[in-house]
Amino acid sequence: HWFHRNPLKATAPVSFNLYGVATNTAAAKICNYEICYEMNPIFEIILE
Repeated sequence: HWFHRNPLKATAPVSFNLYGVATNTAAAKICNYEICYEMNPIFEIILE
């Protein structure tokens, strides 16, 4: 696997350009990092 050769690559921030793939705003929101901020409260409840 690629991450075995360079462990720092796995933690590097990656930007994805999904303008040609995401066909509507809902799909773009799922692919966007903003969904992580909305999911954080749910994860906190689950992990309690």
